[in-house]
Amino acid sequence: MLRSPRLRIAAALLVTFAASQAAQACEVWRDDLGHLRTNCKLSLARKDYRLDVAVEHSVARYQLALPNLLPRKNKVFTTMGQVDLHVDIRNDGTKDSLATDVALMVNVVDPAGVQPTVTHALTAAVPAITVGQTPRIYLGTITLPSTSQDWDLQLISAVDPPTMSSQVWGRVYESNEMDNVRSRLCRIYGPNPDTTGPEQCD
Repeated sequence: MLRSPRLRIAAALLVTFAASQAAQACEVWRDDLGHLRTNCKLSLARKDYRLDVAVEHSVARYQLALPNLLPRKNKVFTTMGQVDLHVDIRNDGTKDSLATDVALMVNVVDPAGVQPTVTHALTAAVPAITVGQTPRIYLGTITLPSTSQDWDLQLISAVDPPTMSSQVWGRVYESNEMDNVRSRLCRIYGPNPDTTGPEQCD
């Protein structure tokens, strides 16, 4: 609140001064969200007083709370030629996610290149995941072509894959749609293992 005529007059003069000197005294720009921001430093000098005013205007950044689902690991358990397949899925966002799906493509490859590659496509339901949680989702079990040799597994998992109704992003609107896929190459050893190849599946 202005308490003297002199200050009220100074304020009025300052407004006039600011209007005429804005191009020289103020910076005006738009931030990366497109909001208008200003930073003004105004000064008014007279014989018996000097008035300096700094004005800064900014718009608070609003960040939506969104989930972010990502596959952390393609997990493999092998017993007597049977391979159980799991995917660890983490919600790394700031909001609990909705329920969705996860897809896993598995190529069973003969390292020697003699046997043909066998491809499996698996899907499973993913429940709603709270922030910071990483549940393990079971995709299914496949059978190796034989247990007499090594086999390489090429695994590609995709959480919240596109659907018929949402052919771009999937069911869950996420803060990052670019980290939903993870690939892995590992080897299941036979009786005479070749340990010079990929890491052992586990």
